[in-house]
Amino acid sequence: MRIGEFANPTASLRIASTGTIPAGTVFALYGTTHTGSVGALGVWGHTSQETITVDYSNAAFVVAGTTATITLKTLASNRQKLAGIVVDPRTAFAGTAVSTMTCSVGSATSGNEDIYTGGTSLSVMQATESYSTGGMFSGRDLASPDASLAVVLSCTANTNFGNGAATVLTAGKLWVTLFTTSLADGS
Repeated sequence: MRIGEFANPTASLRIASTGTIPAGTVFALYGTTHTGSVGALGVWGHTSQETITVDYSNAAFVVAGTTATITLKTLASNRQKLAGIVVDPRTAFAGTAVSTMTCSVGSATSGNEDIYTGGTSLSVMQATESYSTGGMFSGRDLASPDASLAVVLSCTANTNFGNGAATVLTAGKLWVTLFTTSLADGS
């Protein structure tokens, strides 16, 4: 079989190389979305995507402070890497006395709250702009800037999110999609 030919004509995998696949070569696709080259499939192993919904009723937003943090995912080991992120406000956040609110994705290590979004925070008081970044796709390994394996959403507002028991937020929903990959073991 030539690269780019598929036994299943409905396959959505695109291979941008020419040549032949040696007899006996097996590509295992685990029912998840894979993008990239044949080399990427072989090196990165299993790639998956997960979308986490964060809305204004999340328990983190009752904090009596101007910063709320939510652990989105904890990577299983240093062999699991964060390969990309999409932060997509679906409903604008709003609340009593809240005039600005931004969110970023980073690690649980102090000072690295926005390391995965390139030092950028996105206003979530709107639902027309989103933010996306790909680390491994552009050559940066996002999972090892520090020792923390937790991927954290940090949101900051101009006023306290709550009083410790209830939130001041009255609306808002955000989708955060994480693309992760598990590196294959070396030989």
